[in-house]
Amino acid sequence: MMQSAIAAAMKKFGVDVKGISKLVYSGPDARTHAGIAGALKFDPKTQVQDGLFGVMGNTGAAHPLMLLVRHCSRRRRAIPYWWRPGRWRRRDASQGHGRD
Repeated sequence: MMQSAIAAAMKKFGVDVKGISKLVYSGPDARTHAGIAGALKFDPKTQVQDGLFGVMGNTGAAHPLMLLVRHCSRRRRAIPYWWRPGRWRRRDASQGHGRD
């Protein structure tokens, strides 16, 4: 479900894999999270936010937001002036766990 939702959003907005610098999404477990990245042809080491399953597990409805915060906090340390229009593109997605 998550894979098809991300693919549909990318198609709708005319964005390809190379046009996304970091994809942030949650999944039920580490294997599923990695499988989605592979199926969509994203580079899991550079383009996909770590699911943090080894650190905190799946935290339910809070999980996608925690991943987003993790991504933004690391990005901000690397580039203090990071919020510039057109500087980078980020997509985040979640499903289930109380989030529609």
